[in-house]
Amino acid sequence: GLTASPGGTKEKIKEICGNLGIEAVEIRTEQDADVAPYVHDKEMDWEYVELPESFLKIKGLIESLLNKRMESLKKLHLVRYAKVSKKELLRVQGELMKKIRQGDRRAFMGIGSATQAIKLDHSLGLLESQGLQPLENYWAKLRASKNRADNAIAGNTDIKAAMLLTNQLLEQGSTHPKMAKLCSIVHKELAGNSGSKIIVFASFRDTVKEVVSALSRVEGARPVMLVGQKEGLTQKEQLNVIHGYESGEYNCLVCTCIGEEGLSLESADLAIFYEPVPSEIRGIQRKGR
Repeated sequence: GLTASPGGTKEKIKEICGNLGIEAVEIRTEQDADVAPYVHDKEMDWEYVELPESFLKIKGLIESLLNKRMESLKKLHLVRYAKVSKKELLRVQGELMKKIRQGDRRAFMGIGSATQAIKLDHSLGLLESQGLQPLENYWAKLRASKNRADNAIAGNTDIKAAMLLTNQLLEQGSTHPKMAKLCSIVHKELAGNSGSKIIVFASFRDTVKEVVSALSRVEGARPVMLVGQKEGLTQKEQLNVIHGYESGEYNCLVCTCIGEEGLSLESADLAIFYEPVPSEIRGIQRKGR
């Protein structure tokens, strides 16, 4: 068997070996003699942007409530530190839910704080890596929800202030500084090579729509959105988008994870990751394009 992305840990690879009865594993890198002739040279650049003061103010308001919820979890001895990863929060939430199903009523003491912490951590991620519109869409879901944890977040004074500031900034036309940087990179690429093919990867449909809208104002750019069937495109529409990209009707393909695997796409001259991805497999698949 051959795979570009067997897993990010030894445990995952051992699991695959066990399931498939594999007894030996061989690894090849881009430098190996039998691989190197078939690998395209790639140049990788990291672009850094600073969040504006207005974004940092929203961040501080969100962190104010998040820190309180984390302190509650720490006092209940559910976490060791007041700052932990989302993966750890999800683990804590899963354990508490399991205890609740087993009839342990003490678990109710922590489930609310754990659930709110996960949602607040997600909102921080949207602000820092995606921008105001995806964050506002998430705020709207919390306000409309009848879920207890959502109501507790939406009713908090600091979060209300964060919601108000988010809305005000959107009305003023503010965007994440990454968007201007992205447009600048695309403009430079097309100015140097008008026939260049570009793929932009983003994690959320809302961000993809925002990127397409921004790139449509860049000279020479002909962007198009490619998202999954659950996100709004039928299989026929997806194929039409891919055909349009390959034929040159579009030169900027902006896609969610649907563009990482499962669809046949021709290679690009420039691939832009709108945000880093936490999954090694997704990172490998994006680079493979």
